[in-house]
Amino acid sequence: MHKAVVAEGRRIDGPMEYPAQCLEVNGEQYMVEMTSELPPPIDKTIVVSHSMLWQWAVASSLQPRKLTGDQVMLAVGERCVVAIHATTNEVQAVQVVPRLCGRIASRPSSSVGQIEPDEEYRSVAGAKIFLRLSEIPGALQLPAVGERVEFQLALNPERADRLWAAEVTALQEGSLAFNTPTRSV
Repeated sequence: MHKAVVAEGRRIDGPMEYPAQCLEVNGEQYMVEMTSELPPPIDKTIVVSHSMLWQWAVASSLQPRKLTGDQVMLAVGERCVVAIHATTNEVQAVQVVPRLCGRIASRPSSSVGQIEPDEEYRSVAGAKIFLRLSEIPGALQLPAVGERVEFQLALNPERADRLWAAEVTALQEGSLAFNTPTRSV
């Protein structure tokens, strides 16, 4: 005999993630404010300790790795993602999501290419980061080779063992990204 499993009323036992922004830094304590709607009784503004911070980085093997401890800093105004346990409402971790800058290094087609991060970000982002057109809001094609961009690192949904450039912003006025692609015959 089999028992029926009722889907309604199921609890989520893992963490729920909420986008946030750092408001204040006081030594090893960070005041962050969630930027989305929260279920009660979670406060919109919370204080988290430095030990809860982590961020993605590209290892020399090109595999994603988590930086923790002194390798991670959260500055006022920086974005982060707060993981809160669904049943206890306790903060479990805070992912720092820094914005990085670089230039388009290669562009084999109008929809895929690579970003070469600025020297100061290479220890976190590696020498080159994969980029897909879908990560540039409103763009019709990738920016031209050499154009400056701002981005953040995220797990590649197609290859979870790699990071890619996400939420990319073209920094040059009149970027090729917003021009309709043309074919030469």
